[in-house]
Amino acid sequence: MNQLIERETGKVQLYPDSPGILIVDSDPGALKTHLAEFEIVCHTVSGIDQALYLLAKQNVLLALINLTAVTAKERRQISEIAEHSSNTGIPIIILSPSWSEIELLGKPEGIFHFVLYPEQISQIVSLYLSKRLKNKQHEETSRQLELIREELESLSYSISHDLRAPLRAVTGFSNVLLKKASDRLDGDHLRYLQMITDNVDKLNKQIDDLLTLSRLTRQKMYVEVIDLKELSESVFENILHTYDHSLVELQVSKLPVLNADLSMMQLMMHHLLDNAIRFSMDKQNPKVEIGFKEDENEGYYYIKDNGVGFEEEYSNKLFQLFQKLHSDEDSGGNGVGLAIVKRIVTRHNGKVWAKSKLGVGTTIFFTIPE
Repeated sequence: MNQLIERETGKVQLYPDSPGILIVDSDPGALKTHLAEFEIVCHTVSGIDQALYLLAKQNVLLALINLTAVTAKERRQISEIAEHSSNTGIPIIILSPSWSEIELLGKPEGIFHFVLYPEQISQIVSLYLSKRLKNKQHEETSRQLELIREELESLSYSISHDLRAPLRAVTGFSNVLLKKASDRLDGDHLRYLQMITDNVDKLNKQIDDLLTLSRLTRQKMYVEVIDLKELSESVFENILHTYDHSLVELQVSKLPVLNADLSMMQLMMHHLLDNAIRFSMDKQNPKVEIGFKEDENEGYYYIKDNGVGFEEEYSNKLFQLFQKLHSDEDSGGNGVGLAIVKRIVTRHNGKVWAKSKLGVGTTIFFTIPE
């Protein structure tokens, strides 16, 4: 709702808080006609002293000051507006029918543009308005991203603290029962308790991965030269130890070096190789292949297994959070690993995609631009 604010200089009209142009003119009708094409709110005042007030109170993109004769008082006031422009970045456009009047102002600091009215008004307003609106949109986008970042940090804190407390209680009491009452429980009861602790462990792992996914969005990157062949072989050996399984064969072709964040690449290769091993280790002669190919447009890396595969029509879901193409019994995953892979590749301005055939195997492709 519009309001009227009483000041020493008289009444000043306050407009709704939407981006607009401030017009300083005793008779603004003609100027508003020239600005009609921009379809934007015009805040109008008759004096420069009122303009100073509105510049501080309203959402002003730029100010137009129409001068017919420059007085000593107006020169002082324009100097104040110049200081305001220097601090806020709001462009000030001085309109006058005569260069002699403009010259009386000197060269005030700030973002000033002097034009002869009305010949140049539409062109210069269009230029400044376009820049200011883009800046406003950028500022709003940055503000929204900052709010999202704060919400993610709050959510991460809640997940890591509030959710873990009841999980620790479930694990603790289950272990007490297993320790003190196992001799009084039959086989089914013991199996149920073990299932409880196993599922709590899975949930804890899922929480860890979700927190990792959240941190990856804002984690600072330290790019360095990486030997992906050496890194992949090291990660592969570490994963095999966790499965107590040494029958999966790894074949790594010659790979070009990468310019990437080492910790992120380690994490990405861990999830890619862990998937490849899990889905192929029960096949006869399980094998994982890592290589690099180039086509007409760009080069890409690939990780290929001869595992269970999946129906390729569902490949668009593969990198989405909590989307699993196999049951928990078949996969053992938690639906977060490949979402982490996509987040890491995206942070490196790359792409990731998959091809697969049920019963034959899966190939994950990714690019990391130089």
